[in-house]
Amino acid sequence: VRISELTSAWVLVGSTVQAITATGSYARYSISRAFGATGAKAECAVYTTAATAATGPSRQLAFRRFVVSAAA
Repeated sequence: VRISELTSAWVLVGSTVQAITATGSYARYSISRAFGATGAKAECAVYTTAATAATGPSRQLAFRRFVVSAAA
């Protein structure tokens, strides 16, 4: 799981990454990042770590969600 801090112009400020292991059972995970003064948006992305095919990428985007900050 990766959470990235972006400016209002969608420029990357920085990211925090947390590795998780799926077990097949329901589980809740938490990842956090303290935003700086220029952070206006957040991108949360979940990647797989297994290759999708013999010649496929080693990391595949599984989910991405953008959230706009409510900061004044």
